[in-house]
Amino acid sequence: MFTLGDELGEPTLRIIILVFVGWIVGMCAQLLLPGKSPTGFIGATLIGIAGSLIAVLIGRHFGWWHPGDAPGFFLSLAATIILLALYRAFKRKTA
Repeated sequence: MFTLGDELGEPTLRIIILVFVGWIVGMCAQLLLPGKSPTGFIGATLIGIAGSLIAVLIGRHFGWWHPGDAPGFFLSLAATIILLALYRAFKRKTA
């Protein structure tokens, strides 16, 4: 498991890694769940970051990860797919 340290320069690195993982997970979720979705780099990244944050919260709640651990890819992907499906459901009702 990849662990992020708590040294002085690490918060910036954490944010960069979170954005990168969010982008990768968001793009994978859009590929696995085709259809209308928030497109582009920003939309995929934001939905992926939200999914990664939810994965971290779930992982910490169940004791799978500890503070400073990077989120797991598969749990982040699952959370992002659920968020993407919810986004589409709410977008369809309001449109």
